[in-house]
Amino acid sequence: EAKDMKLKIRRALNKMMMRQLAQTFEQWGDSVQEAKDAAAEEERKAKVMARIAGRIMNRTLSGAFDRWAEMTEEAKDMKLKIRRALNKMMMRQLAQTFEQWGDSVQEAKDAAAEEERKAKVMARIAGRIMNRTLSGAFDRWAEMTEEAKDMKL
Repeated sequence: EAKDMKLKIRRALNKMMMRQLAQTFEQWGDSVQEAKDAAAEEERKAKVMARIAGRIMNRTLSGAFDRWAEMTEEAKDMKLKIRRALNKMMMRQLAQTFEQWGDSVQEAKDAAAEEERKAKVMARIAGRIMNRTLSGAFDRWAEMTEEAKDMKL
């Protein structure tokens, strides 16, 4: 009976140990599951944070790209305005040069016309002087002819 009692005690102790072992194993399993769940939650949080960081980076990159594109467009507009201003200045200079050339041509024509007018005036004056001399010589010849006729008669 003592043997029987020992056996019963041993079985009871084994049951208690097995129950304790089962509880410990179950707690370990729960701990492992909690650790897996926590790791999965951390991974999910990391993915969410990565997406948020990606959005922030994309927003930053997008903003930077938008500013770059805006500056590029402004530079292009400024270049066009400068080109137009330079062309306008060049055209103004060209027009002024052309006008000066036209004035020079007109002055040359006016000078040539004045020289031609002076030459005609001088020719008329010379012609009058020649005519006066010829007229005087003719008158003198006519007088002499008249005198010669009168002497013959």
